[in-house]
Amino acid sequence: ASFKAPRRPMSRRHTALRHLALSIAALPGFRFFDPLAMAPMTVLVTGGSGCVGSGAVRALVARGHHVLALARSERSAERLRALGAESVPGDLANLDWRDAIARSQAVVHCGLDWSAPPEASRRVLDWMLAEAEGKTLISTGGTWLFGPGQFTEESALLRGHGWDWLVDEAEAVQRSKNLRGIVVHPPLVYDWNAESGESSGWMRRMIEELRESGSIRVVGSEARRQAVGHTDDVGEVYAMALEHGKAGQSYNAGAISTTAGAMARAAARLAGEGSPRIDVLDLQEAANVYGASANGMDMDQVMLSPASEALGWQPRHRMLPGEH
Repeated sequence: ASFKAPRRPMSRRHTALRHLALSIAALPGFRFFDPLAMAPMTVLVTGGSGCVGSGAVRALVARGHHVLALARSERSAERLRALGAESVPGDLANLDWRDAIARSQAVVHCGLDWSAPPEASRRVLDWMLAEAEGKTLISTGGTWLFGPGQFTEESALLRGHGWDWLVDEAEAVQRSKNLRGIVVHPPLVYDWNAESGESSGWMRRMIEELRESGSIRVVGSEARRQAVGHTDDVGEVYAMALEHGKAGQSYNAGAISTTAGAMARAAARLAGEGSPRIDVLDLQEAANVYGASANGMDMDQVMLSPASEALGWQPRHRMLPGEH
């Protein structure tokens, strides 16, 4: 693989010019255009070895960007290097990667832990908001922040479902005046490698349940609607938002509208198990198994993504694996 020298940190003059561009981009109706964003950039990615982050890394590398990716372990570092990224030792808990932000023109924050204490997650975000001043910060929200029903990027985020702290974080990024802040809202994300049989995201959870207990659990109803997306399609939204997105905007990545029952049957097909037994849990039963995530798993949702489509996003995976 060819070696790319790391970019120098931006000069004071460069930073001042980007501040001016960010101020203009915040004007109503303005679509952000930055000539620098059209050229290859150095981009720091957190959570790059995860289901969402790995898709972002692949998309950014494919578009010619130099990706720095945080790695907590050598195993994660090896996976990130295999994706084409330069691994950077670092941990969200320690915030010991200031130099990596200084080397970057943008930060893509996919290292979102829904089970983390809210104060710990906000500490990381506030630190990045300060360290990435004058740059681009793309953070990660999620489909469950919108609540039940059909929604687009312009729909209000809903409070009272257990993730008010994530709503606060998304709003803090979008309202920032010190940087170009953007939020990407992934659906439930999955990956599947046909050669190795490896899976990730909700697909892995369902396959593991099937193999361990002989059944797959769904919450509420098999007919409950759910937005899902392949990791590569979701990653494209992050890359397009970086290159062409507007400051203060959010972008959805809902590629597939399906049902809980269809997801369970798709997981069973990939596991080679035929027609699965599906156990439907009510909300209390689900909370005993999945904790706070049960509130999201009980939502009937349809995610539309007009803002992402306006950037030119065309997901390649429009159906679940095995569907025709």
